[in-house]
Amino acid sequence: MQHSLRSDGAGFYQLACYEYSLSMRKIALSGGFWGGVCRMAMKSIFFMFHQGNRRLTLTAVQGILLRFSLF
Repeated sequence: MQHSLRSDGAGFYQLACYEYSLSMRKIALSGGFWGGVCRMAMKSIFFMFHQGNRRLTLTAVQGILLRFSLF
């Protein structure tokens, strides 16, 4: 099954959710103290999406994930 991203604004949120799930898998495999810190950071990012914070751009998501070496 092939996934395709939507071409409208919702495509950004769809892409972010894909990155979120991939990053959470990496965090689960790493474990330890930083695994807990990363889990909290990722949950806060996901919470912001649900709150409709449209100021959070793909660049911001990439920067956060890059900070934790997950992207």
